[in-house]
Amino acid sequence: WFLGEFTWGFYEIFLGVEAPVTSAADIFWLAGYPLLIIGISLVWNSTKMKVNSRRMISSAVLSALLLVICVYLSTPALTSTDLSLPEKVTTAGYIIGDAGLLITVIVTMVHIPSKELFRLWVAILAALALITAADVLYTYFLSSYFTGHIIDVLWDLGYILLAFGFFNYAVKYRKVLDIVFKNID
Repeated sequence: WFLGEFTWGFYEIFLGVEAPVTSAADIFWLAGYPLLIIGISLVWNSTKMKVNSRRMISSAVLSALLLVICVYLSTPALTSTDLSLPEKVTTAGYIIGDAGLLITVIVTMVHIPSKELFRLWVAILAALALITAADVLYTYFLSSYFTGHIIDVLWDLGYILLAFGFFNYAVKYRKVLDIVFKNID
């Protein structure tokens, strides 16, 4: 996502123009979704968490509900005649990516054994919820969006909270691993 932000900034600051709705920045942002999903999945797999079928079912139901809400809220933009096909594909990519990230985090969260680590995943989930809300609102205000729009605050807060959550998770998880390995010795 850094490259997406950098590219967006390049358009705005160096070129002095607003980035088009479908731009190189979108390619980088959209490419970030599968990388984040894979990264979060690797975190989940590395913790060797046991799969609890009841928790998995509840997370699947919640995830499906989130997906339906995201699609429902984005339908007006996706069916708009004002958007070109590339703009619709880009918009759909964000909604699908957001939903995929939320689902991955929810599935991970329901299997976190430690309350301390769980709280950090709540921060990560809240960050992704803010980013998703910003993306959905962006689809509504696409024609009137401008750099500095109030929606930007949601993205900024989401990024800050995401960095906080992942950084602190890495620190706390490292401490948990150190304790586990000390007990094994």
